[in-house]
Parts: sequence; structure tokens; C-alpha cells
Amino acid sequence: MIEYEVVPHIGVGPVRLGMTHDEVIKAMGRQPDIVNGKITVGCYHRCAFQVDYSTGQHIAEYIEISDWPDFIARFDGIDVFHTPAKELVAHIASKTPYDDTDWELGYSYIFREYDLGLWRPVIPESDEDPDGRYFSTIGVGIKDYYQPRTPSDH
Repeated sequence: MIEYEVVPHIGVGPVRLGMTHDEVIKAMGRQPDIVNGKITVGCYHRCAFQVDYSTGQHIAEYIEISDWPDFIARFDGIDVFHTPAKELVAHIASKTPYDDTDWELGYSYIFREYDLGLWRPVIPESDEDPDGRYFSTIGVGIKDYYQPRTPSDH
């Protein structure tokens, strides 16, 4: 079982934010499963591990991983996909606040200071509801990744 530690502003496992496409391939030890022609996204583990590259410079600016049986994702030592969402949010929020103005709040939690995001497709209807009890993805970006962008930033 592979374990990937998610570290804000640093990266996920062996992949570091700021790496080039070739450096990511070397760090992952293989070619991506999918890469689009413009090298803007590289996918590993059947797209459960995605690296988004900046336009033009082709450096890793965001890494997102999804729940997948072949690996464990940890943040601050906590198993991201097997810790109830409420507990995970409370743990991270004890270190830095989440953006409570996020239009998808509940489905997503953005921790701007860490440039870290959590997402799930549904919110549980009750504490007994298994749907949405856990997050489906976690992602980290370069410094200020989650800051509002202007049209010239794209």
C-alpha cells in the first residue's frame, strides 16, 4: 500500500509543487496514465492522482488526489479518506480557518492559508447517512493558488 502525505505549499508524496512535467514523471517513477497534448494535466493511478500544470511554464501548480484503494492519503498524519469529514475539517480548522464564504461550503472546504481544498459530492442528510460522510478529494496548490484571480492570470 502506497502512502502519500499531503503537505501544504510543498506537494503530495514525492511530487512537489513547482516541479516540471519531466520531474513529476521521474518522481512518480513512470509515465502518466493520461496527459493532454498541452501538458496541463498529468494523471496517475487511473486519474486518482492528478497534477495540474501552469499554462506556459508547465510547472506543477496544483495536486489533487481522490480516494483510491491502492493508496492512503494523509494530512498531518490523519487518513484523509477514512476520517469523517466533520473530524477532518475540525482538525484542519484548529490550525487555520476555512473560507466560510465558499459558494460550495459543505461540499468543499477551502483553507486559503494552506492553499488546500477538500471536496465531496454530497452532504450527509444525517449523522447516520453514509453518503458524503467522508471527503472524496484533497488538493494542494502553490502559494496563493486559492486567491481570487483576474482574467490576466489565466
